[in-house]
Amino acid sequence: MKFASRAALRTILPAALAFALAGCPAPPTRPAASGAPASTPATASQAPGKLYRVVTEASEVRILVYRSGTLAKLGHNHLITSHNLIGSVTLPEDPADAHFEIMMPVLSLAVDEPDKRAEEGADFATPVSDAARAGTHKNMMRPEVLDGDQFPAVAVRSTGITRAGDDYEVSFQVDLKGATHELKAPVHLALEGQGLTATGEFTFKQTDLGLTPFSAALGALAVQDQLEVKFKIRAELSAE
Repeated sequence: MKFASRAALRTILPAALAFALAGCPAPPTRPAASGAPASTPATASQAPGKLYRVVTEASEVRILVYRSGTLAKLGHNHLITSHNLIGSVTLPEDPADAHFEIMMPVLSLAVDEPDKRAEEGADFATPVSDAARAGTHKNMMRPEVLDGDQFPAVAVRSTGITRAGDDYEVSFQVDLKGATHELKAPVHLALEGQGLTATGEFTFKQTDLGLTPFSAALGALAVQDQLEVKFKIRAELSAE
């Protein structure tokens, strides 16, 4: 999938997932019920406006994780991809009044897929074996990182949208591992036919979501706190 450049698109989402391998203090969080996303005042389906459903097979989130430390050359950068996004967007006449809720399953996150790495260029040119990919995924699912067995999904919900030139500045909540975090990001929205597409890229820190970046050998081999996220969210008008 081809993503728009950062210069062309001011983007959103997070979503989310910092997770690669998994603390400037993390933003204040509110506890959520164990094993379930925290609730919000209203979900997308409850808000007024046209209801759009996320098209899972046409949507994708990529998380780019970069190595660091004095022994960084012994490791490699990681590319984590979500192919299983689900959710909805409610779009009134004014997009600034829109609401969305997107869920990202954790256990199905893909690690270092060769074709995706090739699309990301030189920083991801190093081949990664199937064994290494499996090991990275296993590490991501550990209780101290994503804890995929206890918290099988990450939820992202909008809380406010303001215009920012031709795009929008979005405030949203990320429900991760039983805590809710407040974040902001820009988003580019395109409406076409019976659907809409949100695309872009942004950076955030793992510590923003209360995660501790992976580190070994007293920090000589580690991953950077800052992650890069690229996404394309496609949603189509619901018949309901």
